[in-house]
Amino acid sequence: MRIVTKRQSWKSSRLLGGIDFEREIKAAMRIDRVFKVGGCRAIPYERKIIEMHPLMGSDILNKISREINNDLISSLEVAENIILHHHEKWDGTGYPHRLKGEEIPLEARIVAIVDVFDALTSRRPYKDSWSVERALSFINEQKGKYFRPIHRDVFLLLFDEKAAQKKGCDTVRSTGI
Repeated sequence: MRIVTKRQSWKSSRLLGGIDFEREIKAAMRIDRVFKVGGCRAIPYERKIIEMHPLMGSDILNKISREINNDLISSLEVAENIILHHHEKWDGTGYPHRLKGEEIPLEARIVAIVDVFDALTSRRPYKDSWSVERALSFINEQKGKYFRPIHRDVFLLLFDEKAAQKKGCDTVRSTGI
């Protein structure tokens, strides 16, 4: 089972302005992944069940929070916000509560863009992995729809910065997207 990649935690931490929520993100996403099965080919009632996974994850977190060591999750509020709201969309069409814009907690908005990129570029039982270029194009198209425009802009900037660092470049190149 895939939890949170180094790529996801690095990008999420950078998007949060250097605040290190890596532990909270990893712990929250472990709970989220428990219920991620099925996918795009689900029939309507299966889709409803899939869309309940944030609620189930939040319920699990709340039930076990009294028993877990705070070294695992130092901020239950941050973890719950990530678990519960990372499928909400900027335009209000997400789930489970159809939150819109600033109603969506910051940490959930940031994890959402990283989670989408990871989901698109990863092979799943119901789909092949997308190329990085195709995933970046999708993220670009979702500016103002799925993602807050500034989060999309920063994600692409940080993606280019990390790619440039990997290549040993001193300057950030533009994807042209």
